[in-house]
Amino acid sequence: MTQRDISAGDNTIISRDLAAQTMRSILRTAIIVEKRFTVAALAARTGLKPRRLEMYMSETENKEPPLSVALSILEILGPKAANDIVALIGMVAVPLDRANAVGPAADAVTAMEEVTRFARCAIDNRIDHVEQPVATDAVDNVIELLTPYSSRVRGMG
Repeated sequence: MTQRDISAGDNTIISRDLAAQTMRSILRTAIIVEKRFTVAALAARTGLKPRRLEMYMSETENKEPPLSVALSILEILGPKAANDIVALIGMVAVPLDRANAVGPAADAVTAMEEVTRFARCAIDNRIDHVEQPVATDAVDNVIELLTPYSSRVRGMG
């Protein structure tokens, strides 16, 4: 069996336009909306030239990055960006340290443990400066853990 070249004329399941549009949205969100990075800072972290990132962000150029470039960008931008990409195929990305978890039941148990940590901080109906880091960490962990089950995650029902 010979390999065939996937050219722009091929009728792929995920079109080049959709892939480019999704990556553009991910980059523009991280750089322009959330201001987590500048183009130069993200370029330095990924090993890309700033002009290349700008090209992927441009609506007029509509360029789709090669897989190695997309993965480098996602590695720096983190799980939300990775989820936006795999949502194109109806899936959710799971960090490798959670890959062997039992699934929703294990996530529910872990979430309850984090809620208990938060409840201990809030038991007196206030969270002081000593309890604040623990409470914040617990809430952040619950959000990160349960977000893949949310109806607000793109690609989910």
